[in-house]
Amino acid sequence: MGTFVGDAVGMPFEGAEPVVSTVALEMREARLGAGTYTDDTQMMIALAESLIEHDTIRPAALARAFCDAYDPARGYGRGTRRVISLLQAGVDVQAAARQVFDGQGSRGNGAAMRVAPIAVRFAADPGRLRGEAAASAAVTHAHPVGIDAAVVQAAAIAAALRGEDILRAALASAETPEITAGLRQARALLSAPPVPEEVHTRLGSSSRYTVAVAVDALLLSAAVVDAVA
Repeated sequence: MGTFVGDAVGMPFEGAEPVVSTVALEMREARLGAGTYTDDTQMMIALAESLIEHDTIRPAALARAFCDAYDPARGYGRGTRRVISLLQAGVDVQAAARQVFDGQGSRGNGAAMRVAPIAVRFAADPGRLRGEAAASAAVTHAHPVGIDAAVVQAAAIAAALRGEDILRAALASAETPEITAGLRQARALLSAPPVPEEVHTRLGSSSRYTVAVAVDALLLSAAVVDAVA
């Protein structure tokens, strides 16, 4: 529900230049109306339903769920649109995600943004959590950075659910230099905490740093509403 709300609040700003808002946090009009969500929540719902049905990530079943739930109006990224079109055309699920971005696969943050249900289900089993998160990512994001982002985000959420050190869990789970570098920068920012908008200024919003920004947003915030803002 937290990711749903954050996604719906942020939908009107998707793709816009960063701004510092001084008005009250509220649902604003977006392309599908105030309070509507993007492709990230659409895919998270499909992932959750597939996980409920199978109690594990079955790539072919998850691919079907993504295709069945596909709604272009939600704002899917170029890479994901291409992967879904390949899956709909009958391309094998193991191959479709590798046929985008010159065969490297997507290194985007979409898999990380939909991974919360896996963290909730497998919070008590970190080993299985890693495998399930990676499997869920690989359906659309074949690049190691895209997969690592999902694994690290799942580890951070699971650590929060267990009441453990979130940043430490995230760093311990990171395997790629890109994600590790982002988290280390996030840790450095915590030594002299900046105001939240400074985190974006220092880290940016690229896929390389999205998970680090999310972790810092949580650790620098006293309440959920502050983290979302």
